[in-house]
Formats: sequence, structure tokens, C-alpha cells
Amino acid sequence: MDQTGLARAHRRAEAEAGFPLLRGCPSTFVLRRLAALDGLSGAERVAYADQLSALVGAEAAEPLSQPARAEMVAGLPLVARVEAAGQARLGLRFQGVKSLARLAAEPDGIAGFVRLQQLSGEAAGPPAPHVPSFEAAVPAPPARLRKLVMAALLARFGGQVRKVSSDLEQLVAEVPRGKMVLNIGFAGRCWGAMSRQMDYSLCADLDGVRMVPSAYEALWLLPAQWDLITVSNIEAVAAHLPKVIAAWLAVEG
Repeated sequence: MDQTGLARAHRRAEAEAGFPLLRGCPSTFVLRRLAALDGLSGAERVAYADQLSALVGAEAAEPLSQPARAEMVAGLPLVARVEAAGQARLGLRFQGVKSLARLAAEPDGIAGFVRLQQLSGEAAGPPAPHVPSFEAAVPAPPARLRKLVMAALLARFGGQVRKVSSDLEQLVAEVPRGKMVLNIGFAGRCWGAMSRQMDYSLCADLDGVRMVPSAYEALWLLPAQWDLITVSNIEAVAAHLPKVIAAWLAVEG
């Protein structure tokens, strides 16, 4: 089976299983997508996966202009439905943990935000399951995150780690048909205006051919930015990253 067929089969299998790999990714981008997908029936989820594969295949074959993409999406009703749902108001449910921590640190911060935005129901709640309560919205210490993530990757793939810069680590490891290069970006101690905690991209030289840098989430047309990493889920996050990288290698490699 070629790469396109492997990716299509993976999306379908994940849809049939309820998207377990996506559910383990502590990302507000992923959480928004899953909120839309959870509104579909089981059969619709599988159909969505097939429709998304058609869109990804078309975009891979030839870059689509915005009008051409919009026209194609209009012919893929479940993709259109999910994309439309992803444009809904963010509320608190889809805020990164750093943003939530800043709000929680202010007097009446969370409650004031709910009142100001007139939020109710799930929109007024935390980004569960990664952050099950506002009290749990404590960002993981960057140094501990880096240590646990790199240890988990070395345990799974071996290889060598190179520090590229203060916020970028690179792992080079042998894979069955060649070599993998994995770049992992970590945020520093300063919260700043961004909610970034960790992002990653990987490429592989397989059978003498260099793959385009990508990430597991790209199979679902999502960015690989993890911003829901807390002191409580940091071990689970470190254990999950090797799983999605192995899945990407199985599909793309």
C-alpha cells in the first residue's frame, strides 16, 4: 500500500476507534476538532475520515487556491461541517493552560471572563480532559517537560540529541528504512503573550528520499502545537509523543 493509502487507512481506523491518538494530544487545536467530531455519529466519523483523505489527496496533488479549496470543501459536507464548527467562539474550553493560569491568577479572573463573554455550559468550563478543572491549570515547568520528553523519545527511538538553541532540541535516530530527524521546540520560563509550550516537526530520509517535514497532526490538517501540558499530565504527555511519532512513521514511512 502506498503512502496515500496508508494515511487513508489510518484515518479510517482512528475514526472507527474514536480518534484515540488525537485524544492524547494536549492541544487546543486538537480539542476543538474533537469537539466537532464528537457531534458526529460513528458512521459519520468514518465518512468524515474518508472525505478528509480526499481533501488531503487533492491538496497534495496540486496546491489549491482558496476558491478552489472552498469549492471542494463544499462538496465534502462532513469536512465542511467540522470546519464550520471549529470556527465557533473559543470560550474557556479551548484556552491554553498558560492563558488559563494567567486568568486564574487575577482576582475574579475566571468568573469575570465568564461574565464578560456571557459563557455557559461547556464553553465556561476548563479544557477537559487534559485540564479537568481550573485548579489543575498549572503549566508544567519547562525544564521538567524537556527532560521527560527527551527521555521518553530516547527510550523509544534511541539516537542522539543535539541542542540547536535555547528552545530547540533535535533528535537524530535510525529507523527501519533510513534516518529520522525530529525537531522539538520548548517554550522558556517567560509566559509572554503566547500560550506555546511545545511543538514538533519531523522528517525522514527513507530509501534515499527526504520526506517533507511534517507531524502526526498534519494527517488531520492540524498544527502540532501542544499547549495543555500541566504539572498533572506531564508524564502522560511525555509518553504520548513517541506514540504519535511512531504512527507518523508507520504511515509516511
